[in-house]
Amino acid sequence: MDGVVTVPRVVGFDLSSTRPGRCDPDGFTANQLFEGPKLQRATEIRDWCSEILDSKIELVVKEGIGTRMVKTAIPIAYVHCLLELRLAKLRIRWIDVSSGQLRKFALGTGKAGLGKAPMVTAAMKAGWESAAESTDDEAEAYWLWAFGRHILGAPVVNTTTYRADLVVPLRRGATS
Repeated sequence: MDGVVTVPRVVGFDLSSTRPGRCDPDGFTANQLFEGPKLQRATEIRDWCSEILDSKIELVVKEGIGTRMVKTAIPIAYVHCLLELRLAKLRIRWIDVSSGQLRKFALGTGKAGLGKAPMVTAAMKAGWESAAESTDDEAEAYWLWAFGRHILGAPVVNTTTYRADLVVPLRRGATS
């Protein structure tokens, strides 16, 4: 069909072991609190994330595991592992982005220690429509979604030198 522009279907996941954030292909975000034993939570989070996955999703962008604290890393690793198994089964490509890469994409600096507020503020300035009960997990999921759209050549935020420098090597790194 001439003149029809298809928008890449990208999903962003800010995974945690208790309150993950997600951004669907249309840029809408959500979060949910999960409680219970580690494996139960991980399974429920995987299922909650899967609610917005379908065969038309072209790329999932998720924040990689960024903690050295074993007590925190193991439950998060469960979530990542179960979700990656689901993505592989559905044949959906995914890519992990480090927290530093995500901050640099959103803020222009990957500097740690800035807290979550700058990510939320930058997301709202970039067009994220947050609800009153939205969390920083949702703001990060929005930025992961925007990162994926950039990777697939359909940016929703302005292209800058620092964003282009991040995106080019990641275009080759999407897992299939």
